[in-house]
Amino acid sequence: MSGRVATDRQSRSVAMELSYSYSKLELKAFELFTSHPQRANLDSARSCFKVGKGRHGASHALCMRPPIRVRCIGRFQTVAAGTPRSVKVEKPICTSVPAMNSIGFPRRPNFEFRHLRVFAEVVRHGGFTRAAEVIHATQSTVSKAISQLENEVGKPLLRRHRRGIELTRVGEIVYRRAQVMLAQRELLADELHALAGNPHVTLKLGFSRMETSTFFGRALAEFRRRHPDVEISITVEAESQIVRRLLKGDLDLAGLVSPRDPGLEVLELQREPVFVLLSRENPLALRARLGLGLGLGIGDLRDQQLVLFEEKCQLNEMVVGALAQAGILAPVAIKTSQVGLIHELVAENIGIGFLPRALALNRLHPMVVALPLEGFEPQWTYTVAWARAARLSPTARAWVAVARAVHVFPELVGDLK
Repeated sequence: MSGRVATDRQSRSVAMELSYSYSKLELKAFELFTSHPQRANLDSARSCFKVGKGRHGASHALCMRPPIRVRCIGRFQTVAAGTPRSVKVEKPICTSVPAMNSIGFPRRPNFEFRHLRVFAEVVRHGGFTRAAEVIHATQSTVSKAISQLENEVGKPLLRRHRRGIELTRVGEIVYRRAQVMLAQRELLADELHALAGNPHVTLKLGFSRMETSTFFGRALAEFRRRHPDVEISITVEAESQIVRRLLKGDLDLAGLVSPRDPGLEVLELQREPVFVLLSRENPLALRARLGLGLGLGIGDLRDQQLVLFEEKCQLNEMVVGALAQAGILAPVAIKTSQVGLIHELVAENIGIGFLPRALALNRLHPMVVALPLEGFEPQWTYTVAWARAARLSPTARAWVAVARAVHVFPELVGDLK
């Protein structure tokens, strides 16, 4: 039985070659049938090829899966039981023959990682144009890769419409598995790198000065417990500088607050309301202490001076924008990058400050009152961000997973599945 299986395998091995010699297209096909020489004919060819352009306009054959049709006139040769035969061909040579494995059954798809990566980028960025920019390829190259992957699978993976793309049911399965396969490939590369005598791995993180490093303290501790061999390098700078470093590739990931740069991929972790900080000597604080109102509205902040964070801080834009929308142009007394100094200045009644709930309550000065702002829609959103054009290493993905597990609020979990 094993001999017959081996014979069947050998009998269905096909090697085909297309070549073009100036004015005439010549097809040469060789098929070895050791057990069934009478089956040596055109219909028994199991492989299909695509004609492409080579140097000086010459054509050559590139192996690909069916279906594809080639119409030509040439010479067809087979080798049957060692005897060559030639026949004249004047009809479609390669037809839509189901791809078979070596013993005649439909074979499993043979995925190429580059096609899977292109497919994952198209889905991740919602279209072919943006995916082409990210992987530094032309849109036609991306479309070709998707078509080849769909030919390999045998079913369409995407539905294309004016608003973008939509995954088919098969596409959802392929995308889910492709992410795992690509991640495992990166992990394998890292492990082989370590075995080659380069075990040192450094994770480069960036945090804005707006106390995001404090927020991520639990995630840092948990990551260290899970990955003790990874060295963590932390950079703390202004948010605009951190974004610049991310886009340049100097940092792997960053903890930022509501970044809006189009070059960044962002994962939201936690949202918090913004509180207003008042000196206990401020009349608005006295009103709250007397029970005349538990919260303050934007309209109550007229005639107040502001103690804000440094330039280009998202919180400043939130506060100044909300005040301007209410018709309030409050003067800025002082700008600083230190949360502690904001508390001190507010305690001295230099002005009113604004902080997310955690930063407002965790370090509350005894002479400061922190109150929620009624009708203040913007929320302080902690995120993990990375450059869209970057490919996250397994170590970077492990950090994202830890930060997500430690910090994500329950209401966000459904959005991230």
